[in-house]
Amino acid sequence: MIVNTTYAVSMGNCGQLVVPQDLRLSQDWKQGANLLLVEMENEVILVSQEQALRVLRDQLKGSSLAEELASDHRADAEREARS
Repeated sequence: MIVNTTYAVSMGNCGQLVVPQDLRLSQDWKQGANLLLVEMENEVILVSQEQALRVLRDQLKGSSLAEELASDHRADAEREARS
């Protein structure tokens, strides 16, 4: 992950965060945008739902769930046939 800019924010009384205007503009986040806080092992990432979907689609590109399930099923059947 490449870090372009770091923004310091403070958490308000009710846990609210204010996203700096420069960041909102650079990410094209408008008022009311649905944002996700993704908790990972040692970090938290803030992304829009659209950005998260794009990343997920890119990760799944070229991979067919049906093919993976069929492959797993064939492997299980082969193991059972050998035992």
